[in-house]
Amino acid sequence: MWQEYAIEPAALVRSLKEFNVFSAGLGWEQGRLLVKFPSEYKRFVAQALMDSPEQDIKKATITNRLQALYERALVGARRDNPPTDGWPAKALAANAADPFHAIITLVGIAGTLALDDFDPTQAPWVNPSDKIIPRTAQALAAEAKRIFNHASEVVIIDPHFAPNRPHVAAVLEAYLDSRNHTPGSAFRLSLHVGPRVLEAGIGRPPFTNNAFALAVTGRVAAMLRSGQVVAVNIWNEIAGGERFHDRYILCQHGGLSIPGGADTGNPNETTTIARVSAATARQIIARFKQSAAGAAIRVYDHIHSFEVK
Repeated sequence: MWQEYAIEPAALVRSLKEFNVFSAGLGWEQGRLLVKFPSEYKRFVAQALMDSPEQDIKKATITNRLQALYERALVGARRDNPPTDGWPAKALAANAADPFHAIITLVGIAGTLALDDFDPTQAPWVNPSDKIIPRTAQALAAEAKRIFNHASEVVIIDPHFAPNRPHVAAVLEAYLDSRNHTPGSAFRLSLHVGPRVLEAGIGRPPFTNNAFALAVTGRVAAMLRSGQVVAVNIWNEIAGGERFHDRYILCQHGGLSIPGGADTGNPNETTTIARVSAATARQIIARFKQSAAGAAIRVYDHIHSFEVK
């Protein structure tokens, strides 16, 4: 749902008109992310702007708008900086290891899109806000990958997401594996689930809270790398509160709505997913924070919490 674009600094700021097209189309809510590649990308953009043939007054306008673009759209590359000369060559080398959705260059070369051929109404710029995908671990993890890569905390809200069950554990592992892990980097995954996760199967008594925690820990602990934590929070509906039904994967940048569930389904099953704005994501997450804090007006009833490290 989020596409990463490598845009050559000289292409990004060649003119105010072209910069404005890029700027309007980039951001988490638009589903297009500007990759900070390499790490000195901002410095390269500043130099490219100085060298640009654009009028000085328009260069000043670009300068004034760059920071806002960086704040809403710039993400870390999470890719190595190849020892090759020239930005296009470096981007192509990095692309071989972890592909960008597109590489846009000032002068087109094989494997890139030339700025003069760029059309914001056509691929590879078009990115719908929703789509139908297979309800498989691989497909779900691929769509959520950018959330897991660029957020230090991710929240999965799904009343039926029980990581002690094999099919749920498989998709949870796929989510965690989608993150390009830096050794020792802190990462927290918070799961908000419902009381049905305590069900142990037909004819069997339900898990106690502690037994469920042990069962989840037994499956999840081996998936985690240094610095990673999975927090599990069990909630029930409360009279006058919110219905606990909708499923999401969220972070501070926004997220995904997954009505079919954040876990896998039957063979050949599909699910519709859609992007969620940062403002909406904050409102949804706040329901659980407010209820956990024992606010006077709670929308859910907290049952139990534990962490796996």
